Amino acid sequence: MRHLLPRLFPALLLAACSYVSPLTSARLAAMDPLAADPAALAVAVVLPPGLAVGPDGVTLELQAVQGAQVLAGRYPLRETTADPALAVPAGASGHVFVLRPADVAAMRDWQAKAAAWSGQGGGQVSLGLALDACSQGAGPAPGAEGAALIRVQRDGALMPLIGPAPLSALLGPDLMAAIAPCGGPR
Repeated sequence: MRHLLPRLFPALLLAACSYVSPLTSARLAAMDPLAADPAALAVAVVLPPGLAVGPDGVTLELQAVQGAQVLAGRYPLRETTADPALAVPAGASGHVFVLRPADVAAMRDWQAKAAAWSGQGGGQVSLGLALDACSQGAGPAPGAEGAALIRVQRDGALMPLIGPAPLSALLGPDLMAAIAPCGGPR
């Protein structure tokens, strides 16, 4: 199993709507993903003790749909220095990810193509995040909590997107049990 949590954030959004920040959701809904500056985008994850970011880190996935046509963009994010404003509980770890410089340009190209489609009317654009994660030691405790935050404006604050919330409630017992150890077979 290469991606242990192949679609962590979309799964979290679908599984636990009550853990999604309504204020951030409203801000994101008002944001035009075709006009957003990719260089300003940052995603942060707060992981409990026993859970770590896997080798594939975080990936940003964009999709524009116009009728039967689909325009997809997939951008692996790179970890950057932690944001001092990121609240990380004792024992937990905080990680901030941004687009790689080459992917900033690639995402701008994707936005231009998707914007051309939107001129034809009736399309939809979606943004998803995937987290590759693995367990350390005995893994996360049964009541361990995690969180995700997002920044969509340059020099803006990280806004809570998901949680903090219990991973077991967000992911369910099957996905929690499927978390492979770090450095082990995937």
